[in-house]
Amino acid sequence: MAKDRILVESFDEAGDAAYRVYAGTRELLFAGCGLALSNLILPAMGEGARTSGPSERHDPIDGDSPICLCNEASSPSIIKVAPGASLTERSFTVSSVDIDLLLANFLSELICLFDSEGFLGYSFDVEFAREPSSGGREWEVVGSSREADSDIRLDVHVRGLTLPASALEPQRAEDRILGLVPKGVSYHMLEVGRIEDGRWGAQFVLDA
Repeated sequence: MAKDRILVESFDEAGDAAYRVYAGTRELLFAGCGLALSNLILPAMGEGARTSGPSERHDPIDGDSPICLCNEASSPSIIKVAPGASLTERSFTVSSVDIDLLLANFLSELICLFDSEGFLGYSFDVEFAREPSSGGREWEVVGSSREADSDIRLDVHVRGLTLPASALEPQRAEDRILGLVPKGVSYHMLEVGRIEDGRWGAQFVLDA
């Protein structure tokens, strides 16, 4: 998998939407988790973020076939998926003493932005204000990376769409473009960390 590509795989967890995401850096990993959420809510958005090359399976895990996403989708390709939407940008900061919970806070903020403004991101710039340490542990073996001494802060800038009322509350069934809008992020199965080949991996469940 190319360094700037993000591998996303969905699976079902007791009727809720769940994902495993893999990327070369933790910054791209969080971007990929944001893209997975946007694609869940607005499935057509995922077509603009998919890479042109074929997906490859790198991990012996069950579920739907993984797809490769790019964090640099073009504005023209994205705006076509939602007629009447406006291109907008948002910035926010989340923090936690735990990188697993940092991901939950990040995703929760994105859900809040959709609930309050109809905003969905298609490109994410994320920066860790303090380095989380993996402690030399492998995510697939022992779980998450944790530091208890001070908060890990994530500064996020998102390019995205603000959907019009016609998309959020369509009058006709044939005008419906939204997929599943999650209620929140579950702490069940929540994990972030390095995997055996040196990439970063995350697993999370969204409450349907």
